[in-house]
Amino acid sequence: MDRSKHKLSSEEITQEATSWFLRIRDGFSQSDFREWRRWLAADDANAAAFDAVREFWQKSDQADDLPWPSEAELEADTYDGELALPVKSRHRDQEGRSNGRYWLAAAASIVALSLIGFGLLSDDNQDFDSYETTTAEHQLIELEDGSSVTLGAESEVRIAYARHARRIELRSGEAYFKVAKDRDRPFIVAAGNHTVRALGTEFDVNIGVRDIKVSVIEGKVRVDGPTVAAANASNGSGTAVNLESGDVLDLNVAGSIGIVSQVDPMLSTSWLSGRLAYDGASFESVFADVNRYSDVELIIGDDFTNQQKFTGTIFLDSIDEWLDGIPQGFHVKVVRLDGHGIVLFHDER
Repeated sequence: MDRSKHKLSSEEITQEATSWFLRIRDGFSQSDFREWRRWLAADDANAAAFDAVREFWQKSDQADDLPWPSEAELEADTYDGELALPVKSRHRDQEGRSNGRYWLAAAASIVALSLIGFGLLSDDNQDFDSYETTTAEHQLIELEDGSSVTLGAESEVRIAYARHARRIELRSGEAYFKVAKDRDRPFIVAAGNHTVRALGTEFDVNIGVRDIKVSVIEGKVRVDGPTVAAANASNGSGTAVNLESGDVLDLNVAGSIGIVSQVDPMLSTSWLSGRLAYDGASFESVFADVNRYSDVELIIGDDFTNQQKFTGTIFLDSIDEWLDGIPQGFHVKVVRLDGHGIVLFHDER
């Protein structure tokens, strides 16, 4: 449907947001990821609806114990009963995935009333400041409490400070956070289906094609998500992971399990000094980062190349030289297409 000729209603936007949420929960391709980012950026209402659906899903385990709505809430409800709610409890394992989808599709029709029931429409929801960078651009954002956010290239954040919390949403790309201590107002960063909570610390969050990487440079943070699992039972209960300095947690964009590892913090923050450093990262992950700094799109042409592992440093002012050297260390051919990017293929020599 042509949006220029038809303004979508809030219900239609919620349906679109639900469709996107279900789509990314099962994993998606690089092109899907870019399409999802374009959809989010097209309208502020899209991002708001997606966040509402995501939060509803995360909190839906509490639904069985919700109190009966008040008369005022019932009168305000516009749900007409067109979609039947499931009778049986939903299941989130692989076998019962369809039940979860059915539940969420039905719930999308009454999400506004449910948000009131869950207390999400609180006084902490207020106007936000939005910041966005372009290709190869960094931006330092100094916040009112002494904290700071450094945005990487092609990245976007929304910032909303309230009385009880400092809320940041990283919508795309990468950001380095330096947090001023304030025990009365936790510093909360939302990325994908997860939140990172800190009181006073330094950490980096990078939203990739398939994963979200949280790297703690100094201090401690807690990562919450719907199905986060720690590599060590001492890290959390399965829904929260506690990280300390030097810890790196990999999360699936859609919200699946994460693995905690120990990595040199300098690798995670090397982009701040004009280079990208990796230790055994897939080409898919590396190219997702490099593309945010390259005027010409780098495209991986086959799965073999996609899964190749790269260890080394890429200087952001010498990307072409790095590409020229790739065939020397990998079975990869670099093909430059005039005006259409650079493609890497498996070279079977």
